[in-house]
Amino acid sequence: MTALAEGGSLVLPWNPHPAAHSTPIVVLTKVDGRLSGPFVREAAFMRDRGQRAGELPFPGLGRPPTPVGTLPVGSVDLIGSGMMTQLLLMMPGVRVGTGVRPFQGGHGRIVWMGVGESWAYVWPDGSVTGEGERALGSELADAYRRLSDAGLPSLSAFSLEVDPDRDSYKVECALIGRRWNHPID
Repeated sequence: MTALAEGGSLVLPWNPHPAAHSTPIVVLTKVDGRLSGPFVREAAFMRDRGQRAGELPFPGLGRPPTPVGTLPVGSVDLIGSGMMTQLLLMMPGVRVGTGVRPFQGGHGRIVWMGVGESWAYVWPDGSVTGEGERALGSELADAYRRLSDAGLPSLSAFSLEVDPDRDSYKVECALIGRRWNHPID
């Protein structure tokens, strides 16, 4: 960052969690020693086998599916909405992904979330199961409601701010009127 000239731009992959599979691309411009700019598109990168972060356990495996709430959409519609990365950006510290679990005598696609010992699954019927100190199902429902109320804004409505003197990255969505601090590990 220090080598970048004032007013210069960088196009970078950025993701708030090293184990995430989707990596949004951001265009950052340096102004007054800070970098900021919009997210511009989704991307996926195959990591170098020697640089992979340790595999984290799938959240909630082997735990009973304790009901904790519902969403206005099921997991399949949520995945198809194109909002998964926006939701990830709105939930600092949370790993968000998709998977398949046994569901109603067959298999169903789920959206899973995990942070520390807290976890939650969104099922195809919109039910949410999970447990832990952090109410991930409620956080996701609130984030989805905000996105829905704002007309499901595209990824480019979100921006990133990086300041070398801070201990977090700031993600903002002006259409929603919110900022989220993503801690630097």
